[in-house]
Parts: sequence; C-alpha cells; structure tokens
Amino acid sequence: MNRILIPFICLVLFFIEPIFSLFSPFGPDGGLFIIPRFVLIFLMMTAIYTDRLHAVIWAFVFGVMHDVFFLDIIGLYALLFPVAVLAASFAAMRADEHPVVTSGIGFAVLLLFEVILYWVFSLIGFTDMAFGAFFTGRLLPTAAVNGLLMLALAFGLYSYEWKVRNSRYEIGSFR
Repeated sequence: MNRILIPFICLVLFFIEPIFSLFSPFGPDGGLFIIPRFVLIFLMMTAIYTDRLHAVIWAFVFGVMHDVFFLDIIGLYALLFPVAVLAASFAAMRADEHPVVTSGIGFAVLLLFEVILYWVFSLIGFTDMAFGAFFTGRLLPTAAVNGLLMLALAFGLYSYEWKVRNSRYEIGSFR
C-alpha cells in the first residue's frame, strides 16, 4: 500500500470517529455507548495484509494524537495502539490469511484493548463503572459495530492484496 495513502486514510478515519460517536443512535441517556476504533482497525488490518512496519509507526503517531485530542493521559494510546497492531499482526502471521480468520484475531485484540483501557481507567479513577455495566453498555455495542467494520475492511484489504499479488508480470507476459 502506498506510504502516503496509509496516513491519509488514518487521518480521515481519525476525524470520522468523533463524528460517528456524536451522531450514533446510542448515547449516554440510553446506557449504551459505541466507541468507534476505526483507526485502530484500519491499522491492524493494514499490518496483517500489507505493511507491518508503517502500520506500527502510524499506530504510534495516531496513538499520540488520540492522547492529545481525547485524553488527559499522554502515552496510554501511544503505547496501546502499536502493541495492539503488533499483536494482531503476529497472531495473524501464524494463522490463515482468510478475512474471517484475521477478523476474528483483530476482534479478539480489539476486545482485549477495550478491557485493558477499562482496567487502566478504573485503576486511576477515570471511571467508576462496574464491569457488568461496562460489558453490557459499552463493550458489546462497541464490539458489534467495530466487528462489522473489521470484517468488511478485512475482505477489502484481502481482495486488494490478492489482486496485487496476482497482477505481477510473468516472464514472457505482454500485460
């Protein structure tokens, strides 16, 4: 994937995330929260299918941007974004490249990411939400929306990578 395309897509997704959560049909009054993780999902799938090194670098950059724009703790997302991208990439290296398998791996990493964030936030006192309320009110809706996006993105990047691999010229080919 083009080195310019990855940060451009991440930047667009970074600006879409708060808009999506703002206009989400669920809100604080209903007790359900959807926390979009579009940048993280895109970077995980990019690391799995195309370019791990640039995905990890951009995960750190956008993790710092997440910390600066959305959080008072500098370094939490800057650490967890690259770790999640690397974990998904290394786990997918040992598995099949089929989009359902990689989406399952990314989904598990995303769930672990959300639980670690909840644990850190409850440890430092940012939240006083019980784990049961977190599980039903935030983790399940977030996992459903992000899981659907991850599956769609995995199929898209898988087909893109398949076309790139199979479009290379063969010896004697006039294409």
